[in-house]
Amino acid sequence: MTAKQGSTQQNVAVIGAGVIGITSALKLQQLGFNVTIFDPQGAAQGCSKGNAGHIATEQVFPLASPSTIKQIPSMLFAPQSPLSIRWRDVLSTLPWMVRFLFSARKRSFDTSARALTELNQHSLRSWETLLSSINEEGLIKVDGSLLVFESETLFESYQETLNALNQAGVEYQIWDQIRLRRKLPKLGLQVRYGVFFPNTGHTIEPYELCVSINQRFQELGGKFVEKGVLSLTKQGEVITENGAQQFDRIVLAAGLHSAPMVASLTGIKVPIQAERGYHVMVEKFDHELPMAVSSADRKFIMTP
Repeated sequence: MTAKQGSTQQNVAVIGAGVIGITSALKLQQLGFNVTIFDPQGAAQGCSKGNAGHIATEQVFPLASPSTIKQIPSMLFAPQSPLSIRWRDVLSTLPWMVRFLFSARKRSFDTSARALTELNQHSLRSWETLLSSINEEGLIKVDGSLLVFESETLFESYQETLNALNQAGVEYQIWDQIRLRRKLPKLGLQVRYGVFFPNTGHTIEPYELCVSINQRFQELGGKFVEKGVLSLTKQGEVITENGAQQFDRIVLAAGLHSAPMVASLTGIKVPIQAERGYHVMVEKFDHELPMAVSSADRKFIMTP
């Protein structure tokens, strides 16, 4: 955010209309700012449209960790690994990978873990407060989430993480097969253990969540410009194909596309790398899951 001194009646531009952009815009609007969102695709047409919608307060450890580094070689060569890099992208990805490796050092890891823990302690309450302010509390459910294990060896190796979660103050319960069958009778019989995190939640529909917030933002007088941002200036100008608009503050929430804008304004090269994911949505069926369920073995999540 670039800032000028002044009152809360300042004009703020939010670049990007994903879930971060639109929630930031609504909150700033509620604080008294005049807010304009810029996004050429409209609200939540990128990653925010299709995702697990899991509010993962239990995930207090950064991906760049000593344990992750140990798994990378085997992941790169496993045919169904969640991690793969196209050979043509190796050179362009190399600077990011080097930064990732440095971030996995103990000092960096501990600093990041403390920051994530602090943020996650407030996340559910923050969501509930924001959605309550627009009468949309029902878009979030706090039913907990379940991490399941099929491999005995994998569950045993997870004990180190459980000890670290204890130290971080993350609440969890160990479920054996009997409790798993009672709570989730349609879960596969090969699942041996479950770790239940009660203080987690999920949105009932990620896209609907974003649309509802954006709709309320515009009803309260917020502006939405469906134009791409060509450039920004240090003087607070947002330049689109229709010309330049002046703002007191600029919030960059454009994901990967934020990096060149940050560089042009500050000279700082933010290490952002695109992550290619996928999702499948199915119609409701009789045996819907009661909560979000992640597979430790298969590295995916299913959310009702």
